[in-house]
Amino acid sequence: MDEPTTVQSVTALTEILKKIEIEGSILGDERANALSLLEEFECWDPYFLMIKENINDASKRHLSDFINLAKAQNLYLENVFAAAETCGQMIELLKTNNSQFTEEALSKIIDEDDFTAEASIRSSIWQKFSQKQDRIDCLERLGLLYEKKTHNDALLADTYETLLDVDSKNVKALRYFKILYSHNNEWDEVIKYLRKLLECVNHKVERFRVAQELAVIYLYQLDLPNEAISVLERHCEESPLDTSTILYDAHHRLGNWGGCLKVLRESLLHSEEDHARAVLHYKIAGILRNENEIADAHEDFKKAATLWPDFLDSYEGIISTAVKLERFDSVIDWLRTFETKIVDRTLVEQLQQATKRLTDGMAQKQNG
Repeated sequence: MDEPTTVQSVTALTEILKKIEIEGSILGDERANALSLLEEFECWDPYFLMIKENINDASKRHLSDFINLAKAQNLYLENVFAAAETCGQMIELLKTNNSQFTEEALSKIIDEDDFTAEASIRSSIWQKFSQKQDRIDCLERLGLLYEKKTHNDALLADTYETLLDVDSKNVKALRYFKILYSHNNEWDEVIKYLRKLLECVNHKVERFRVAQELAVIYLYQLDLPNEAISVLERHCEESPLDTSTILYDAHHRLGNWGGCLKVLRESLLHSEEDHARAVLHYKIAGILRNENEIADAHEDFKKAATLWPDFLDSYEGIISTAVKLERFDSVIDWLRTFETKIVDRTLVEQLQQATKRLTDGMAQKQNG
């Protein structure tokens, strides 16, 4: 500001102060200019007097009065608590909603990215909103500030507890506590919040994800395979997410081989890659062999080897089941095929010896 302008401003300020002293305030068109000069020269007593006069008169109060007062309290006087009180009055007296407060007022009251000040104000005003959704929106923003901006874990937990008191089905708060208790390995609490989330999330795919996570906790953390199966069967029948591994492991822990076979065979219907299909046939064959269904096991071992010729474990299964079925010609053929897949010379020699013994034995049997 150059010197002539400063002189003019000081002169104008002097006249304003005299007028306030005589008349008690300034009204009409002069008011905005008077407030601007009082703010410029930080003459706070008359500045606050003029603003509070309007605030106290229901016919005169305006959003800008509360904004100007809170701005001066926070930015000039560095009293964010006084600013928060003014914001609370604004919301109560003008019935300001959270969106209006955020978009029209807050950005003028605090410096950009002053998240600590914003958190202080929001923690004081959230109860002032008359509408439940505004209280929820304010608390959700407050939770984000504590979590991502000011990193205050204690106040974050308190805020989300309060949010659940206001909105018992609040997804953000439920997710927070689910993660918190997961980090602390408090699995019963994790289950509690996952079950609440299952009731609250709206998107179908998100419900599938929550149900799958719930089944994982039941099975791998709490060793409750029946509960895991129940959750998957009840909530994940149409899920695009692959839950077959969880379901298979649950049945396996229960020794429910029929259940295991059902999962593996259903997985075959959805699997297109030869390697993956080979592994599924191999697992099916292993269960069938253990259940003494040797002929069926033999066929599935062969399917595994056909789909993946270098899947060496499948050859062991083919040969062992062929022996039990006394299909010795087949055993010899598969031993020779197996031999072509082996690099280790010692193992090759052992296979050749086994083939020779079996061939000699069959010859003797025929000649005898």
